[in-house]
Amino acid sequence: MRALLLIALVVGLAFSGRCFAGEIPKLDQSMLLSGDFRKEQRPDYPYEARNASMRGSGVFILNINEKTGVIESIRIKKSTGHRILDLAAMKAFITYRFKPHTPTRVWIPVSFWM
Repeated sequence: MRALLLIALVVGLAFSGRCFAGEIPKLDQSMLLSGDFRKEQRPDYPYEARNASMRGSGVFILNINEKTGVIESIRIKKSTGHRILDLAAMKAFITYRFKPHTPTRVWIPVSFWM
């Protein structure tokens, strides 16, 4: 199940790159490889959502503390369409850590599907 979520996340990163171009940098492969990104946790697909066959894609904006690299807040730019999936994504994203003095805001797409 995590493998499917990872694939959906990578596909989302690859094909939705132009949505916020110029506004906020996207959390993409180059950022992951550059060392700016220190810690990540994939969102869990809640049992209740899987059981109800909930699916959805969303976009989240992470506000990062410039000095510490800790996520200060998360804004939903586009909801997955289900509160339980939005909360699962935010629960994972709040644990992300970046190297200090990297971008202060990034956006990240996420997809939940079975």
